[in-house]
Amino acid sequence: PGDLRTADWIAERLLASGYKVDSHAFPAPFLVERSVKLSTEGMSINLYPQTPAATTGTRGVTGRLALIRNQGDAANAKGRIAFLVLNSARHAALGRGNAGIGGTIQAAATAGALGVVIVTTGPSGEAILLNAPEDRVMPVPVAVLAPKDSKPFQEAATVGAEATFTLDGEATQRNSTNVIGRLQRGPRWVV
Repeated sequence: PGDLRTADWIAERLLASGYKVDSHAFPAPFLVERSVKLSTEGMSINLYPQTPAATTGTRGVTGRLALIRNQGDAANAKGRIAFLVLNSARHAALGRGNAGIGGTIQAAATAGALGVVIVTTGPSGEAILLNAPEDRVMPVPVAVLAPKDSKPFQEAATVGAEATFTLDGEATQRNSTNVIGRLQRGPRWVV
């Protein structure tokens, strides 16, 4: 509902500013969450599911944590839960093909990772969900942990502590809205 209200608000603001506005709905991946968390060494924290989501079921997956920072480290995730700590940046997307974060997730999955927990290290300290292709489910369960909450879990990953990663819910779709505003003032376009 918040996403749809935001699209309505943007359309109203554009109309009030003199733009011609077109909106259309489209189906987007969504997870109706039941439980999304990481537990290890007496600690447990709620995570944010990265959609489109692959799920673990109610029991989750259990294995040792493997600290990875890039595709080169991904082989260390075989039979483990990959704990991917990103360099500090303004993260926005998983990336296409073998590039970027998506390529690292794919490499970890190919190596045999049970799942991936991403720490989106950036200026806000908050968890940042990443734009992703809507037509492809992640090859393994993937969730995001806020960097401000990650230190004890990074320490556990450094020593390969055993953990349980749960991403349980119903992978479905919901409608979202594209809003396009046009203001014509001559033959040239700025997009």
